[in-house]
Amino acid sequence: MVNDLLKFLDLSKTKFQAIDETKKKLLEAGYINVSESDSYKGLNRFFIVRNNSSIICISLPEDFTNKSINIISTHTDSPSFKINENSSINDKMYQTLQTEVYGGPIYSSWFDRPLSIGGRVLTKSMDGTIVQNLIAFKNSICTIPNLCIHFGRDINKGHEYSLDEMKPILSNDADIYYLLKKEYGIEKKDILSFELELFNNMKPTLVGAKKEFFMASRIDNLASHYTALKAFMESACDTFKVFASFDNEEVGSSSMQGAGSSFLYDTLKRFFIDNGYSEVELLRALSNSIAISADNAHAIHPNYKNKSDMLNAPVLNSGFVIKENPSLKYTTDAISKAIIVDLCNRDKIKYQEFHNKPGVAGGSTLGNILQGSVGIHMVDIGLPQLAMHSAYETAGCKDVLEYYKIMKSFYEINLKISNQDIKY
Repeated sequence: MVNDLLKFLDLSKTKFQAIDETKKKLLEAGYINVSESDSYKGLNRFFIVRNNSSIICISLPEDFTNKSINIISTHTDSPSFKINENSSINDKMYQTLQTEVYGGPIYSSWFDRPLSIGGRVLTKSMDGTIVQNLIAFKNSICTIPNLCIHFGRDINKGHEYSLDEMKPILSNDADIYYLLKKEYGIEKKDILSFELELFNNMKPTLVGAKKEFFMASRIDNLASHYTALKAFMESACDTFKVFASFDNEEVGSSSMQGAGSSFLYDTLKRFFIDNGYSEVELLRALSNSIAISADNAHAIHPNYKNKSDMLNAPVLNSGFVIKENPSLKYTTDAISKAIIVDLCNRDKIKYQEFHNKPGVAGGSTLGNILQGSVGIHMVDIGLPQLAMHSAYETAGCKDVLEYYKIMKSFYEINLKISNQDIKY
């Protein structure tokens, strides 16, 4: 399973390629790609894509009335550096690119790596159609070199990087438009706009004395995206299942394709109405429903143990993680956690618990944002990893299987929540 995940990560250079690969898998499995402007009447295995960067997939049995809706949500974006259309800098020595930060990358991890550029370019075709071209240069076409230690002798004492130091060297004399024409046949005059970013061009790899760890770019959060998609497609077909993966989590989710939008609720509402049910019946279904917010978790770092709560410090290859936070950065509550723990006990799935060390802030995710629009119990879980937001992250191979197992078990329950009791 890990090898399949690594292939997916390698193909998914940006969120646009991740959605494209996801679409291919769903279409091969018989799911129907519908537009938001289409009717959802009579559909039982379908998906909708918004902005080519977010996706909602639905699978349901013949009789879905009085069923709970089992939702797993993830996100497709990762921290990176965006390239503006007017970003080329020619100083008569090198062609460099001005970048803007996206999300919260670890700046230093991007230095001295083989980098490339990916995303999408919008052009106008001969018949007047505006076309989205997916771009991911195969070769390593740029790099951000460190300053040599002789000119920065205090570098190992700590250094605060500025974006002026993050300009990738592209060439002596060729700019991004030269490369687009050479590799994709796209003329500068035909470009209406583009959305391009840097990506680390190092391939995913297994590491460790027993190859028990893996390293890759975009583990946060495409590992969750891929695992949830696989569980969605391979779980039993007798429950109402939803897989939703959103864009822009790394910058707050407040976009039309983010978890803060009405994308998920509107899709469910339209499905119910198009098939002769009322919004009230949707609300009744949601009252018996639960969702998982799947975004990666912080494992304890052996060199920085003082950053972790030692009583709640996940270790790589010891199971997936249930995340809790009293300030509601994570959505886990007693009811949602009880359901997940009970499933783990029933199906012998390994799990760990994460709480921030008091006084040490952790991250946040899309769960609490999404919960506001669908109003259901939700639990935050994640794949434990190290070096989150690095250009090259690390996680444990065994944890991927446990992560998949809990998602698959979750998709197969029919939940009933009353005032006091929970059954499935």
